[in-house]
Amino acid sequence: MKNKEILKKAIEKIGYRSEHTDEYLRIIDDINIVKTATEVIYLSKRINELVYIIIFSHDFIKALCGNISYYHKNEVDEEGIFKGHKRSFEYHLQMMVIKKNPIKYLEQFL
Repeated sequence: MKNKEILKKAIEKIGYRSEHTDEYLRIIDDINIVKTATEVIYLSKRINELVYIIIFSHDFIKALCGNISYYHKNEVDEEGIFKGHKRSFEYHLQMMVIKKNPIKYLEQFL
């Protein structure tokens, strides 16, 4: 899935609405009908700004991730059985910061 599709599905899945998500959804729908290269450049830059405003919003990540159990290979008990534990939204924000493509990280929650 492309980044814009991932983010659009995430926004729709959780019903997260803000002035930023509304603007983002409007721009990605309108970008194919712009007339000039200047408009495309401006809208592309604005999309990039909005993406980071949206995905690093505490409200957005809380709504998308919730409390999901994760099993990590490096966290096993003495019998080799994976231990489950809860991760907070702060953990997911930290993971997105270190990822090369933080939107791809969000895809696991769709």
